[in-house]
Amino acid sequence: MSYTFSIMKINLNGIYQHLNIISLFDVIFSNNYYLVGFILSFLIFIFPILINILMVVVLTSMKFKRYPYLVKRFLILIAKLLPWSMLDIFFISILVSMVKLFNYANIELGYSILSLGGCGILMC
Repeated sequence: MSYTFSIMKINLNGIYQHLNIISLFDVIFSNNYYLVGFILSFLIFIFPILINILMVVVLTSMKFKRYPYLVKRFLILIAKLLPWSMLDIFFISILVSMVKLFNYANIELGYSILSLGGCGILMC
């Protein structure tokens, strides 16, 4: 899962730092920003996973022509959740931060950046 893999590795004067989403939440919660961490966890973690699960359920139900009322309700829920899924905004902010850091540090991209980019494209 892309949430546990490294998004990027930063080397700044011999100091190595790995960035992944789990470590991002760890830093936010350890600095007592509970409200920001709670909102961020919903916007870039829970809502995208919920949207993907609902899409799989909807497509499976439509394939087997079962539960039309449930499909309708799930499609309405997906339409209401899509504007709140900020995974694509998170991906763009990572790209902007990488451009800003290129002059100061060596940056290596991880596997998770491809997964986040793919999810952002699929969610559009």
